[in-house]
Amino acid sequence: MAFSWLSFVSILSLILNCYGISRWDVFSTKTKYEWAHSTTANIDEYFTFTDGSKMCKAVHVNMVTRHGARWPSEDDMEDIKEIHERIIESKQSNVYPALDSWIPRYEESNEKQLTVEGQKEQQELGARLGLRLKTLFENNGQYIKYVSSSKSRTKNSNVFFHKGLLTNISTLAEYSNEVNDALMRFFDECDNYEESMESDDNIEELIEFSKSLIFANITASLKEKLGISFNPSEDEIILINELCAHEKAIFNEESVWCELLTDNERIFLEFRNDIEKYFESSYGNRISSKISCPLLGDMFHTMDKAINQEWDYNNMRDVSSNGYLAGKFYNGHSDTLIPLMTSLEIFKDDVDLLLSNMEALVNRKFQTSKICPYSANLAFVLYVCDDSNSTNSNSTITTDRSFMLKMFVNEQPISIPACKADTCLYDTVRQYYSDLIDKCDIKAFCDDDDDCDDGTCGASSLGVSLIFVHLMALILRLL
Repeated sequence: MAFSWLSFVSILSLILNCYGISRWDVFSTKTKYEWAHSTTANIDEYFTFTDGSKMCKAVHVNMVTRHGARWPSEDDMEDIKEIHERIIESKQSNVYPALDSWIPRYEESNEKQLTVEGQKEQQELGARLGLRLKTLFENNGQYIKYVSSSKSRTKNSNVFFHKGLLTNISTLAEYSNEVNDALMRFFDECDNYEESMESDDNIEELIEFSKSLIFANITASLKEKLGISFNPSEDEIILINELCAHEKAIFNEESVWCELLTDNERIFLEFRNDIEKYFESSYGNRISSKISCPLLGDMFHTMDKAINQEWDYNNMRDVSSNGYLAGKFYNGHSDTLIPLMTSLEIFKDDVDLLLSNMEALVNRKFQTSKICPYSANLAFVLYVCDDSNSTNSNSTITTDRSFMLKMFVNEQPISIPACKADTCLYDTVRQYYSDLIDKCDIKAFCDDDDDCDDGTCGASSLGVSLIFVHLMALILRLL
């Protein structure tokens, strides 16, 4: 089917009008958690389920969470001031007078720090998990562990997550946090990953966006609305869109910046940002499915230690020497979570994210506003399943014990690819991902020129591509 922007807009408008949706949830990875996920929690709703004659009870949870809503970067703060000044100097005085009185409230000392809203997101997330697994933590809350990256926003996120757990659980171990960038920022020292983020496919798709009629229409519309003499660049339009998100998330205000783009324009920009993330950090990057293996391996090795055929999980004693944890909570970044999701083979569409596929991907799985907003999370809950007819009088050992696994993304159960069901045998899931868990050699595919069968990973190819991008950008500005 040929791509038609008009038909795409018609479909979106119909959806929005029918459901009365106010679209504040389309800011890609700058999306506030509650815009994408409105959740409530019930006591022990994750704790038990039945599997035939077996009663299954949660014995362990590990959760990887992205940090909460944050302040913009220092570079973005400077760019915000510059685009505001540029618009004020050029715009017609009688349009959008609120822009004249608008004052940037972005201080460099806050750059990339957790906002008050981000603190709230993490605390409420911890409180909900504590409620959903209340019995597990009341029994074994002394066996929990926190891990974060070295960034203050992730360390502080774990602090507030723990405060949330304490809302409903009083038997937790004293808070401590391990900083481990090898697990939480595995992408930092991976040369091939960085180079793949600038792949020809990614660059070509973003150039297609820059040259598209849709983008030209957004540029013309913005120029006409403001009465400005210059054509806003692609980066400036993206920044205006993100500034709307920052103003809403940080100050909870109906900002004038949100009036400059329509809902349909924001939806298109979201698709553009999804394309970028798709080729940088997910299925469009040839090593994204491998790079999170240190983290994935740690998660499964922790679950391995939580499995024992003889333990009475209702009455655990000093088992710390055996490595048992009731909960392990990791806090990282969007570039932690998206490659992890990719390695697990979830949120994968049948076709690549391309501008030409936009109409067919209105309801795509890989939608970063929904799968990776601020405070996005992915959790494995491990269950011990005992046959109710074969449990002995002490409730400690059964003759037919098994271990099952459930996976949750943003607090909702998700089908596990290993068995295409919401609940799988632990051994089945572990075997499915065994190469990533047990054969993780991140150095082998991160070093320069490794894992480059097509010979396109070297610096020379990257340099040519980047030069091409800069030339195209210059040409587009002159047109």
